[in-house]
Amino acid sequence: MSPAEAALLAAQDVTRLPAMPAPLARLMLRHAQEAAERRFAQAALAMAEAVEMIAILADGMAPEALAPARAWALARIEQHGAVALPPHLPRLLLQGLGDTVPGPGTALGRAWARQAFREEVAAAGLARVPLLPLGLNCLPWNLPARWGFRSAPNAMEAFNPFALASHELPTVLAALEEGWAGYAPEDGIRAIAAPGGARIPLRADGGAVWNHHAGAPWDEAGFAALRLDLAMLARRFERLAAARLPLRVALLATERAAPDA
Repeated sequence: MSPAEAALLAAQDVTRLPAMPAPLARLMLRHAQEAAERRFAQAALAMAEAVEMIAILADGMAPEALAPARAWALARIEQHGAVALPPHLPRLLLQGLGDTVPGPGTALGRAWARQAFREEVAAAGLARVPLLPLGLNCLPWNLPARWGFRSAPNAMEAFNPFALASHELPTVLAALEEGWAGYAPEDGIRAIAAPGGARIPLRADGGAVWNHHAGAPWDEAGFAALRLDLAMLARRFERLAAARLPLRVALLATERAAPDA
């Protein structure tokens, strides 16, 4: 297995930052933190700086030594769908992993195929059409970005409660059919401890687990901050759904693993 192939496969593990020069590692960690806090514009800026830093490091480092950093950066771009990042940035990362495009049976070949698709989407202007995520978990938010469908600076207008929790289907249907009043009831939320120690809020009936709202201050004062944040996100959903403009909906109603390509 080539160093590039091994690096791409290892980069799918989001819990292990590969060895890389300290300034670059700090930048990557900053990107991950900003993405986790939903500051995607700042995260995009951090990633653009990281790509530039990798290009500078490439002048004095062997390609195989820099492959883990390139692969990690590429995987994070695809994972978080950094808003407003032009498609030439992931291309620069891929070119450092290998200009020769292998077959679809390799991680590098699949990455190049996704890149080609992203560039076609950008050239056709499809990323400028708002895309509303709708489904049981965060995949309808993440997967379209992986394929280049969310790059407009105003993309955060489509960010809504369905992108930030693991849902049971009846919960999603109830919000769509009956409104949001019963989505996060004041007396129907509790919290459980995650393996890392952070407390994760969820509906008492299990209909929604808000795993992106882990820890304080979300569970303070009767989950007041959580309920306020969800109300704001629900308003975004309703506003975009009611807008008279071209709109795509990313629908995913399955709990099975997402396909790679």
